[in-house]
Amino acid sequence: LIEKAQIVSGPFRYTKMKASPNDFYFTNDLTLSKLGLFICTALQNNKKKDKPYVICAEVKSRKTYLICGSYGRERHTNRVRKNDFGTSFSQAARSAKARVKHDGFERSVIEVDSDNV
Repeated sequence: LIEKAQIVSGPFRYTKMKASPNDFYFTNDLTLSKLGLFICTALQNNKKKDKPYVICAEVKSRKTYLICGSYGRERHTNRVRKNDFGTSFSQAARSAKARVKHDGFERSVIEVDSDNV
C-alpha cells in the first residue's frame, strides 16, 4: 500500500481497499487492526508526520466495508496511543444516518453498508 502510493493524506491518512480474491484476510477486525498498526509504524519509520490512519476493506460477500482507525505507536515510548475512533465512528454514523454494525471487541473497528461508504 505504501509503495503503490495508495494512502491518501489530509488531516488523517486513509486507504480504501477493494475486494480481491484474498479479501477473506481482511474480514476480521483483529487482522485489519493489526494491518493498520503495521502501516502506521511503517510510515513512522519512514519519518512521515504522525497522523491517524483509517483503513477501509471491502467485504463483498456481505456488501459492506470493514473500517478500522489506528494511531500507531508513540515514537519515544513505543506504546500504542489511546484509540478513540470508536466514539468518532459512532458519531459519524449517527450524523450520516448510515447503517453500521459493531460486533467485535475492538471499538475502533466498525462495519458499514457499502452504500454508505
